[in-house]
Amino acid sequence: MKAFEVLKKNNGSSMVFYGIALSLLLGICALVVDIGRVTVEKSKFQNALDAAALAAIRELPNKNQAEATAKEYIEKNGFHQDDIIVTFENNDNEIHIQGTVQIRYLFARILSFNDVTVNQKAAAAGGAGRAFDYALFSGSTSQALIINGGGTGITGSTHTNQDFILHGGKSTITGACEAAGTLTITGNNVNIGSEVPGAPFVDMPDFTDIIKEQAQACGTFYNSGKVYDNNVTVNSSIYVNGEINVNSARFSGTGCLLAKNSIVFNGSSLYSAPSDAICFYSETGNIIFNGANSEIHGIIYAPNGTVIFNGAKQTVYGRVIAKNIIFNGTGLTVISGSDDLDSLPIQAVRLIQ
Repeated sequence: MKAFEVLKKNNGSSMVFYGIALSLLLGICALVVDIGRVTVEKSKFQNALDAAALAAIRELPNKNQAEATAKEYIEKNGFHQDDIIVTFENNDNEIHIQGTVQIRYLFARILSFNDVTVNQKAAAAGGAGRAFDYALFSGSTSQALIINGGGTGITGSTHTNQDFILHGGKSTITGACEAAGTLTITGNNVNIGSEVPGAPFVDMPDFTDIIKEQAQACGTFYNSGKVYDNNVTVNSSIYVNGEINVNSARFSGTGCLLAKNSIVFNGSSLYSAPSDAICFYSETGNIIFNGANSEIHGIIYAPNGTVIFNGAKQTVYGRVIAKNIIFNGTGLTVISGSDDLDSLPIQAVRLIQ
């Protein structure tokens, strides 16, 4: 009888305890549900920022269009234009997007948690990479960039990850002459925009896999070497699993001609038109010019080999990018411009954050 009376007396306090415990349990469950929801929304927001950055980077150097594209993609993914701030860095070759959204709690408000502020970032870099900022780029850390001829004219800047050596008068480099090592310049009437010894190391990009995929998709994939003697149109990526020999051929179009091994130009008066932008790309070998009086519109690219100019009066409206570069002829002219980058694969854009 006494035990029953004790239980009866404690019944009210037990109900209060159970009520408090149940409220806490429901609150914790609500918080867990909302935390999971916030995690999902953060992931969706990050994916939206990444998509916006990758889409916008393709619009550079037009910064206004790049920003408009970023905001368009944010809206397509269910967020608002005001949720992001777009900035440009690294000489406007990178786009950075700072995003901020507030996510309202659904159930945790019973515990006085109303919302949470989420800050996310995304950034993308241009397709070419820093090496393609230069008219001449030598990526080797063991061999100097050597110019052994007078009358050299470079419109743009040069960079070498080793020493820079110029032996020849009446030469001009309009931009910066950068060397991770030293600069050795001899000859009369040599004009250089600025001399920068001890410059930072710059990476060499590699687009081989991208170009192979494009060539296979277009049906322009050759399993052996090729010889070009006549007019050649390069309007898509072409891959040659061997060496390319060019004998006085004329090239036209906008695309990339990639050889597994070396590319050798044997004829004089090689020509491509001003409206063209062709990337002559050796995957593992060298690119050698043995003829004279050539005019190339595009890019000479040998990331693992040497570009050698042996003939006189060679003109490149574009860029020369290689592990090593040697000029043995006189009258070399390299004029870089924004259009010559059209020959590179656009898929080379990448997220950097």
